[in-house]
Amino acid sequence: MAAQVLDHPQSRLHRSAFAHAAAEVIRTHGDAPVLRAIELAPDLKIARAIRQAAEAACETASTSSNGRERQARLFSIAIVVRFAEPLTEREFGDYLAPILDTGSLLARAQECGGRHRARSFIWPHAWAFDDLSRLSLSDVRHLTLMATTAGAAANGNITLRFPPNTCAQRRCATFLRYLTGYQIGSEATLERRQRLRFADCVRSVVRASLSDAHDIAVIYDGCFYGPLWHGLRVYQGYRLADVVAALAAQGIGAHELAASVALTGSRNKMSARIEFLRGGKKLDHHVYRILLEPQTDPTTTVARIVAPLRGLGVKVDVAREGATLSTADRPALKRNGRAERRFATLELTLPL
Repeated sequence: MAAQVLDHPQSRLHRSAFAHAAAEVIRTHGDAPVLRAIELAPDLKIARAIRQAAEAACETASTSSNGRERQARLFSIAIVVRFAEPLTEREFGDYLAPILDTGSLLARAQECGGRHRARSFIWPHAWAFDDLSRLSLSDVRHLTLMATTAGAAANGNITLRFPPNTCAQRRCATFLRYLTGYQIGSEATLERRQRLRFADCVRSVVRASLSDAHDIAVIYDGCFYGPLWHGLRVYQGYRLADVVAALAAQGIGAHELAASVALTGSRNKMSARIEFLRGGKKLDHHVYRILLEPQTDPTTTVARIVAPLRGLGVKVDVAREGATLSTADRPALKRNGRAERRFATLELTLPL
């Protein structure tokens, strides 16, 4: 079925049938068969098609009541906020608190929905990436099914079974949070123009509460998984820029810096390790791990990391670690044994 979808990329019938099959597998057997199929797929394109079908099946659902079909789509909104001065996680939470007022969020969501036949609801919780990424496909499907029977009054109850992680109180100038919600109606998918309007409305609410913010990015495409990873990529790019700026403040200019990037992991769990060096020597406590979206093309992934660093004037060397990616999945990267040995002896890795 994945091959058929790839052979007929414009066929909604093939995509719908594949998503329905994935939903049945997840409903009856859980996530394990889907994850196993992704791992055993003959190439990255097939693996990505399976994952996309499973995600589409979990973030959309439909029910019938009194002869009327009711559709629901779960969505997330990534919000990346930059400040001129570093804050702690708790201080940022205090800034964010007014945004999570249920009444204002719901009012703006309904106003932004326009005349579309789907009503939009946003839950009054701000989530970190780890809170949402650890949800299984079955968990996301369960939330979507609950949304088909929920209304505005249920907003405060649906996600309480997934308590948020406690964040470390480090100081940072860039923050990433997510809002989640659902659209429900006879058509639960907004058109592109309506999606842009919805994102602009959310950004206006955030801007009103975070007037001290230097920059605010809002990522929304009407789905759950897309903004989850897109927001993380934007955040990671800003954080790497923050690291370069912090080193510059210590008297280490970008022209003196070099960065070594290494991919590691498997199709279902990929990451990159970035080490900053000066004059060929590792800078203490400047080793970072970046999580990558599963089943993404490694060459594209590396380019997304390397381009912003080179744009800042940092020299970048790409090495390969002992990742379990198949040979067909690997990018054509320069092999650097010295860099690999150096990564094997790292004492500290800080998540961005």
